[in-house]
Amino acid sequence: MNHFLRTRAIALLLILSVVALLGAVACQGKQGIEGPPGVSGSAGVQGGKGDPGPRGIQGIKGDPGPRGIQGIKGDGGAKGAQGDPAPNGTAQITLDPHSGAAPAPTFTIYGAGFQSEEAVLASVEGYSTELPSTLVGGAIASTSGAFKIAASMLRDHSLSEGVYTVKIVGSEGSLTTAAFVVTAIEK
Repeated sequence: MNHFLRTRAIALLLILSVVALLGAVACQGKQGIEGPPGVSGSAGVQGGKGDPGPRGIQGIKGDPGPRGIQGIKGDGGAKGAQGDPAPNGTAQITLDPHSGAAPAPTFTIYGAGFQSEEAVLASVEGYSTELPSTLVGGAIASTSGAFKIAASMLRDHSLSEGVYTVKIVGSEGSLTTAAFVVTAIEK
């Protein structure tokens, strides 16, 4: 009897399978009309900020703008310090003679336009590279600013042929120069 039940169960299963298959094929018909849309859901949570994109290339340089208007003139500067007093006159000298023979010419220096009772020193400039200046005399100017110096070279100083500058420097800041020509040695 076991055998009989098993056969019947298989047959029943086979029949049900065929009916289901036929039902599926038979139920296939035309598609129906589309139904109305469903209700929208609520909005979702906003997403996080994304990464920044790469930097773009630099644009072309623009033309310069127009020149601006001139600014307001500033305030003047502070007053400067008081300068030294000017000499009473223009210091000047005259040489007599204007030239002399090497090696030790003698000449007289006359001066005017110096400060009253100003001490003055006379020197010959360009004497040598080792000693660029040599003193030839000095004096005190008169109350009118005039003086006379008998110029003389020191014993071991001698001048060779050429043009030299005679320079007078005063103790009150006076300064002046003149040219003196030394000629060849007289024979």
